[in-house]
Amino acid sequence: MSGAVFDLPKALEIVGGDAELLNMVLQVFVDSSPPLWQQLLDPAASHSDDAVREIAHRLKGGAASIAADCLADVCWRIETAARAGDRSIWQASLPELALQAQAALLAVNEHLQKPLKPA
Repeated sequence: MSGAVFDLPKALEIVGGDAELLNMVLQVFVDSSPPLWQQLLDPAASHSDDAVREIAHRLKGGAASIAADCLADVCWRIETAARAGDRSIWQASLPELALQAQAALLAVNEHLQKPLKPA
């Protein structure tokens, strides 16, 4: 993955250049992703590898759909480690997940605050 926090041109390309559709997709990301990553980051939670794999897979898909490549990459690493049953690797990746998720959320929210440009 390219390493973008949020690649606006790539995200626009994903939705066929439709800025209004992109904003709807971004809003879904803002609304649905934080509860998922909070599940992984909750220190009191006891997660099975299967549950971690499933949550990371969902987060990866959401991040990829908006071209948040850094977040998608860390989710892929967590998903892969959980699939392999390597708890130490996926647990070690959680701090990076927190950083990348917060960075993506900030970048997306910043974009959503801007008015749409007429086509």
